[in-house]
Amino acid sequence: MAAVAIVIVAGGIYWYHHAKADFTNPAFASSFNQSFRESFYNSCIDGSQKAFDAKGLTLTDDQREKLKQICGCAADGVAKEATKYDGMTMPDMIAAIKSDPKVKEISRSCAVQNGVAVPG
Repeated sequence: MAAVAIVIVAGGIYWYHHAKADFTNPAFASSFNQSFRESFYNSCIDGSQKAFDAKGLTLTDDQREKLKQICGCAADGVAKEATKYDGMTMPDMIAAIKSDPKVKEISRSCAVQNGVAVPG
């Protein structure tokens, strides 16, 4: 049983590093969109919360709700933006997304849409 688990994990690691994104495949596009959006959203919430905690700030319920709206908006926008990285492996795609100035602009725009002033 342990050998089967090792083979499955190794296969998953190999796939992650070598399989290329194929947004023309509806099954891939749907699965990617859902998992990427969820991951981005959770990362946005967690990262923001850690930044506030580090500064000793406590969010009100209204602020927490705005943060959820901003992160949801950004997750949707960035997931759509990610489709331009068709044909890349996941590690390459993630690196490209992190360095894409459009991603920062999407997040900034979502904050402004939700009434949060973002310094230049």
